[in-house]
This record gives sequence, structure tokens and C-alpha cells, in this order.
Amino acid sequence: MREQVVLISGCSTGIGRAAATYCAARGWRVFASARRIETIRDLQSERVDILPLDVADEAARVNAVEEILRRAGRIDALVNNAAYSQAGPLAEVSLAEMRAQFETNLFGALHLAQLVIPAMRKQNAGRIVNVSSVAGRFAFPFGGLYCGSKWALEATSDALRLELKPWKIPVIVVEPGGVFTEFGANAEKHLARFRADEKSAYRAYLKTGGGIRAATGIARWVGSPAETVARVIHRAISSRFPRARYQATWDAWLAWPLLPLMPDALKDWMMMRIFGLK
Repeated sequence: MREQVVLISGCSTGIGRAAATYCAARGWRVFASARRIETIRDLQSERVDILPLDVADEAARVNAVEEILRRAGRIDALVNNAAYSQAGPLAEVSLAEMRAQFETNLFGALHLAQLVIPAMRKQNAGRIVNVSSVAGRFAFPFGGLYCGSKWALEATSDALRLELKPWKIPVIVVEPGGVFTEFGANAEKHLARFRADEKSAYRAYLKTGGGIRAATGIARWVGSPAETVARVIHRAISSRFPRARYQATWDAWLAWPLLPLMPDALKDWMMMRIFGLK
């Protein structure tokens, strides 16, 4: 059997790191990437190649795909995992922060897909996996940029899946819920300046414990290990007949049928109390 090659972005921690290890252990040749290559040097092995990839940098995206094709000659799967939350109140985040959030979480993922599609068409095989989030289905306070980028990723994945059907290149969305990673802590760092800014209209709410900290606390109780999502990613790239969407954790699976049935007024009431907006 020919060696199958997968590019995974955002492998420094959490889901990306777990997916790289999990897929390599099951026979895939993994190109694990991260913005700072020193964070993934320990992943280098017989089945894992490492390379630098800042998904917010257009030239870096081009270089990464060209390097993989030079080394391996093919790309069988792309896993767009790299993402972060530019947390903050939408009334006060800067335009630069808005653009940076979408550049990483959406535009970078779509451009990487554009770069690998010609090779996949040529080899008559391939698939694209976009790691979204349960937040691609509902929005929460101070996470509007992240939620918006994931909603957009959901919609563009649906369109791309239809556009690539003539070439039989599946486009798959993986939706995790709460996962035990540094995601929440990193999002909290972006809120620090609003807590410290006396001019911020949300300073009092954030200083009393509202914000991503509240959601992170809940995630500690209901979250899943990153390896749980890694298993689903492997299923998405390996299954002969992959589904269009996978709910990767138990809470995402539960939210799938319940959220559309919940009235907006009830969702608003719950979110306002969780995030301290009283």
C-alpha cells in the first residue's frame, strides 16, 4: 500500500499535537506544523516530519505545501486545526484584532485548501478536514470573533464540499465541544487589557469573573481529552465513506439536536448569567 500523507496545522499543543501522534501511530506519514517550530521538535520521528507554518502568513502557507510535495510527492489529507480565540467585547476590539482572528481561523484554512486541491485532483484522491467547534453553532459573549470565524468556516466548508464532489474530494467538518487544552487560558490573556482599561464599559463585568474564565470553569467539568478529538480526526481522514460532519465530544453531540430547539430568549438568559452580564 502507498504511504498516505497528512498535513496538520496547529500541532504545538492540544488537538493538533494529539492528532499528529494518533495518526502517525496508525501508519500515516504526518507533517506536523506550528507557528514556532521549537514547540514541536519533540514530535519529530520516523513517521512525523515537522515544519514551520504560520497559517496567518500567506507565503508560509505556500512554502509549507510546496515543501511537503517536494518531500513526499503527494498530500492525501489536510487537517485545518490551527485556531485561537481573540476574546474581547465586540464593541471594543480593534479592526486589526478582527482581521487577525479571521486570517488565522478562516482565510488561512481556506487558502491551504486551495493550495492542496490541485495536487489532490492530480492524484485522484484526497480529503480536507476543517476543525470547527460547537461554537460554530451558537455564540457567547466576549467570544464573538471566534464564534463568527467558526460559523464562517462551517458555511464555507459546506460550499467547498459541494464544489469538490465532481472530483470526489470529501470536505469534512469536525466539531469539538469542551476539550482539556490551553485554549481557554490563552483566550483569557486577550481579555486582560479590557479588565485593566478604565475606559472599557465591560471592565466591571470582566473583573468580577465574567468572560471566558466562566466558560473555562464549566469546561473543566464537562470537557474531553484532546485524544478524543484526535480519534475523530483520524476517522475523518481514514474512513472509506466519511460523514460531512462529526461531533467530536459528548457535549457537542448533545448540543447538535438541542440548540436549534432552544428559543433565543432562553439561550440569551443562560449566556448572560454564565458570563456575568446582569
